[in-house]
This record gives sequence, C-alpha cells and structure tokens, in this order.
Amino acid sequence: MRKVLYLLVSTFLSFNIAAQAPYIAVQGGDGLGQYGYLENDAVTFARLERNTYNNIAYLSARWWVTDNNSNNGNGLEYLYHVYAGPDWDPLIGWQCGGDDYPSKRTTDYNADHFSPEWRAGTDCYVSVCAKYCDDTYSPPTFNGVTTNGAVGFNERHFRVLDVDTSMHISTAANIPNTNGNCQTNNAFTVAGSFTIDAGGFTGISINTLILKNSGTATEGANIPNSALNVFYEPATGNEIYGDGNEVYAGNLNGNWDGNTDDNIFGSTTLNIPVNGKIRVYVLLCSYNSPSADGKTINLGFINDGIFLSPAMDGFTKMRINPGSISQKNITLPVRFVHINGIRKQQDVQLNWTAVYDIAPVKFIIQQSADGNSFTEAGEILLSPVYNTRTGRYTYTLRTDALYFRIIAVHQNAEKHYSNTIHIRHIAGAGIVLLQNPVHDAIILDNRTMTPGRYSFQLADALGRRLMSQTMYLTNGINKLPLPSNISPQVLWVQLADGSGNTYKYKLLKQ
Repeated sequence: MRKVLYLLVSTFLSFNIAAQAPYIAVQGGDGLGQYGYLENDAVTFARLERNTYNNIAYLSARWWVTDNNSNNGNGLEYLYHVYAGPDWDPLIGWQCGGDDYPSKRTTDYNADHFSPEWRAGTDCYVSVCAKYCDDTYSPPTFNGVTTNGAVGFNERHFRVLDVDTSMHISTAANIPNTNGNCQTNNAFTVAGSFTIDAGGFTGISINTLILKNSGTATEGANIPNSALNVFYEPATGNEIYGDGNEVYAGNLNGNWDGNTDDNIFGSTTLNIPVNGKIRVYVLLCSYNSPSADGKTINLGFINDGIFLSPAMDGFTKMRINPGSISQKNITLPVRFVHINGIRKQQDVQLNWTAVYDIAPVKFIIQQSADGNSFTEAGEILLSPVYNTRTGRYTYTLRTDALYFRIIAVHQNAEKHYSNTIHIRHIAGAGIVLLQNPVHDAIILDNRTMTPGRYSFQLADALGRRLMSQTMYLTNGINKLPLPSNISPQVLWVQLADGSGNTYKYKLLKQ
C-alpha cells in the first residue's frame, strides 16, 4: 500500500525552484512530466531533475499503479533508474563521479511491469527517489530495489485511458464532394474514427484534438479550413455513423495554430464527454474540386494530439503515439460532372465529363436491364495526364439495355462510379431480348403495349426441348428465371401469343 514520505517533504506538487527537492521535469520534450493522462499503449521516459541537491549518486522514478483488476487492495510498484537511462555514463556516474548535469532520463516505462492492473481506468502515481553519495537513501526505506511502500519526492498523479484506432465500418472508401453538407445521414463522408475508453473514471472530457493528413490532399489548396467536423456517440460495438445517435462536437480548423499549410487540423474548444467508452467520428464535409479530385486523405493523431479535462496536477495533455484513424488512403474521387445518353435506333450513345488531377487509366462502361445487375459493355483506355483537366468522352454501343453507368479505374485499382442513367426505348411493337449472354434469367421488354399470356419454349442448339410453360408478360420489363440445372450453352427461346405472333431468340447461357 502507499505510505506518506518519511522525510519532511510535502507530497503536494510544486515546481517552484525554492522547493529544493528533486522532481519530474515538466517542459515540452521532457517526457512524463508534461502529461496528465497516459494512453494504454503509449510509453515515455521521465526526466528527473536533482534541483539544488548536490550529493546525488542517482535518482529513480518510483511508479505506483493502483489495484484495478484483482480488487485485493494492493497495487504494483516499479522503479525506473536514471542509471539505466540514455544519459548515464557508467564510467562517471552522476555527482559522485563529478558529473554536475542537473537532470537525467530514465528508460521508458513498460505497461507489462504493471500487469494485470494496467488498463483503462488505472491511477498512476510517480515520485522521485534518491541515492546519495554517502550510500543513504530518500525515502529512508528505499534500498535501490523497493521503497517498501513509501512515496518519494514531489509525487505526480496520472490516469490511463485506452484509445483504439482500428478500422471501423463507418470509414468511407471514397468521399464525394458534399460542399459542406455533413448531416448525420451522410455516412460516406467519414474520413476517420477512433474509440476512447475511460474505464471507471467519470467526469473526463476531450477538449483538444489535433490531427494531421498524411494523404496527398493539402490544407488550404485542397481541404478548406473548416472542412473537418467531429461527432461522437457511445461505443456499444454495434454503433455506426448515421444511426442517429451522433452528437456534433465542433470543427477541426486548419488555421487553429496560425499555420495554414502544414496539413494539421485541430480544435481546443471541443467538449466531448468520455463516459465509459465512446466513439469519435471525423467527417470531411467538403473539398476544393477540381484541384483535390483524385487526391487522398489519411487522418491521424499527431504526437500527443489529445488534451483532456480535468487537469491532473495542472496538466491536461495525453501521452499518445501518432497513428492513423483512417487506416487507409481515402480517395477524393474523380468527379463526374455530367453524364447523359441518347438512343439512336439500335444504338446507345453515352456522353460524360470528368474532372481529375491524375487521369484514370481507363473508363469502364456498364449496362443493365433492371438497374441492379450490371455487366461490362466496353472500355476506354487513357494516357496518363498529370495536371488538372476536364475530359469529355463519348462511347456508342449496340444494346437493348436500359440503364448505364461509368467506372473510372485508377492505377492503384481504386474505382469511382458515376451516377446511373436510364435511357428508354424508342416506342415500337414487339418483345425485345435485353441482355445476351444471359446468366440466371432471360430479361425481355414487352413493347407490344398489350400484356397477356404467352407459350414459352426453351430448347438447346439441337432443338431438344428443355422447358415448356405458359406465362404472363406485363408491359415493360419481364424477368424469366432459367432452371439452375442448365449448363452454359447456346439456347433457343420461342414465345407465341394467342393471335399467331411468334418471337424467337438465340442466346448464350454463361
């Protein structure tokens, strides 16, 4: 158990130089002392200042982690000595060998030293122990191996939280330009997500979040200053952006630090309560098209990019490692500005315009009879173009299909889809086969304007009957399922109505 310091040294933290006693350094770059919170998987060293003490053999950071697992009332102690740290010269030592440098670093702490107590919700207390050149110690029960439960100089209090940046289902594969629209139903704008777990702590909130984009889209030129919006909701394991439980927390601004071209976005005015475990979503609500089209966004924490409240002994920064919350490069797609088409007798002419910085390697033209199941109808191969441009394209195909779309395929295999357009048939009589080859069904367009019953016969290439039945055809599209036991082959279909009209089709079953 923790005990009070045997020496006449207050355990209340003070960094006033008059305190005399050794302490944990608190400046930026000094490691542990600048933090109030520790992320579960992060590590750092402690820089130990001897202050005005002049007979130091070595100092040690005495860690005490509270009972957070077994509930037996006992915590765990571990000592990190400066003589094992990167500043130690074993041939000199410290003051006993003539080195009067004011501070030295310990090795990084290791969470494994505190297993099984180390987890979200753990309290950590760190103080400074000393061995003097006359072989005495502070506290007196310290012997270089253990303090036997005593607290050293100027103890600090830290709390452990757990941040998980694993890929979440909400994170988009590509983000269309929504021009600032980030409503809760726009799940396709989620550029990154993470969870943060406070364990049993209550009253903690995120007030500062700082992220950097490591993708090719740049701050200002491609990503507007206030394009990133932050939402949060309880993490249940089944949460997904757009389920209606999200709460808006604010914007991450590119100029939050006065710098407008470092690709870093942040806010110091968030108020995200961390009650138990929550999920945070970061949405890219707009980008500057066409300059950003085809570029990528990959958001991640900068080093120590989260600050929380309340302050722990005056410090709010969390020790957290850099890491992606996107877990991939998310493409800002080629923008299909316009796509249309016209039917000319038996042919369909498709026209589209696309804007890009780096041209796709090809466009794939797809067609469908029903708007759901698409097949490839052709492609256009492109030469590389590495400057912003607008491309206009035309493709003509002979088809009876009704629905069409274009896929832009990039060199990294990323695919971006245009919207789907519907091109109606020119009015005329007859029953038209819309798709050939076929797979599991025959799709017919009844243009007779007269629904009715038809005799349907299916035969193989030698005329052997495979199927015969009476069926009812409605106006427009009719889907006739094929028996599952029919193997790939050439087939003949015949339809006949009661007035002597007969329709024959040769098709290929794949």
